[in-house]
Amino acid sequence: MTSNAAVRDDAIPSDQSLRRNRDFLTLLVSQSVSVVGDAVSATAMPLLILALTGSGLVMGVVGAVSTAADFVMGTIAGALADRGDRKRMMFVADLGRAILTALIPISVFFRARRWR
Repeated sequence: MTSNAAVRDDAIPSDQSLRRNRDFLTLLVSQSVSVVGDAVSATAMPLLILALTGSGLVMGVVGAVSTAADFVMGTIAGALADRGDRKRMMFVADLGRAILTALIPISVFFRARRWR
């Protein structure tokens, strides 16, 4: 049976606040931006598909294909993620998703300009 007095002093983390921990703040901000971007994409993508095609069926098919791709690639990527540098992989994945998501409105913009 151990008591609080039996805990070694070096095992106790410093009383540094998380608000002052640079690594934690970087992770918190970057993941918050990523989650907000995912929420916007999850809301805007079906609406964009519906606006471009006018078909609810196409909207559902694209959603199903997207979910299936996440499932299949997620299992493969999870196995590969255990073998690499997780910080770099998380950064590259979020950067890639941001670029690909930004390509959607850019392509719609250029398509609208082309047909005028």
